[in-house]
Amino acid sequence: TVNDKSALTLSAAYYEAFQGAPDNLDDAALRRNFRSLAPSLQLDWSAAERVSVAASAGYRMFVFKPDRDIDFDAPTAGVELRWARQPDSGADWEAAIGAAFERRTFGGPAFIRCPAPAQPDINIPCSGPDTRVDDFLMSHLEVTRIGRVLLGAGYAFQLNLSNSFGETVMRHFAIGRLALALPGGFTLAARAELLFATYRDPVPVGVGPISPGSAISVESIGDENRSSVRIDLSRELGERMRVITRYTLYANELGTTSPVSYRRQTLLLSLAFALDK
Repeated sequence: TVNDKSALTLSAAYYEAFQGAPDNLDDAALRRNFRSLAPSLQLDWSAAERVSVAASAGYRMFVFKPDRDIDFDAPTAGVELRWARQPDSGADWEAAIGAAFERRTFGGPAFIRCPAPAQPDINIPCSGPDTRVDDFLMSHLEVTRIGRVLLGAGYAFQLNLSNSFGETVMRHFAIGRLALALPGGFTLAARAELLFATYRDPVPVGVGPISPGSAISVESIGDENRSSVRIDLSRELGERMRVITRYTLYANELGTTSPVSYRRQTLLLSLAFALDK
């Protein structure tokens, strides 16, 4: 604590992902082993009765074990403004707006445009002489109402400015949240996220026949828009245990013009146990 209106916090986040040795080259290409370490220093300041400000600075180190060219180091900075209204009766309201920045210097080279000789109009990336550097900007705005039913809405924006061909991208997220208690002791929580992504450089990710009169069909990484809907149903089993069922649907965003249809569904059953409650 600095004084009665501000506090200084030193923290660090460490994440390590392990996977077994691959049996073949196809499995090796799918491995996602990585290590992430992010120390940070944050100053929280109570600017007014209902308003608080948080400013942070730190450093992030990322190691991608299958491909060390994707390793990066990045100084980080962020700021967030929060407002809360908690009346004696009725629903509570919370709002937040914030932004964060990372300058990522990678272990490998930046890509340059390298057209395929047989198809000069198709842009294929290949290694260039410079080290890859990305300026990654994130911002968000969210409003939450907490009463008998929790309702939340938000917007997030990401901009990655890269000197590597095919890596500059702008992403817009529309987010909705809902949580409420159901009969029988059940709790329902849902989250929907609609993503629109725009890449500066169209990079092909797949080639194949489209018709007898046409030679190829090229799909761009610019069509990677992946939206999701997640639904959690949970129930307490005693004072310290809760069972949770989660269903998640991933899909192309609504209205996409991509001829590639993407669908993925996951189902998770978990048991949470609290050591102290």
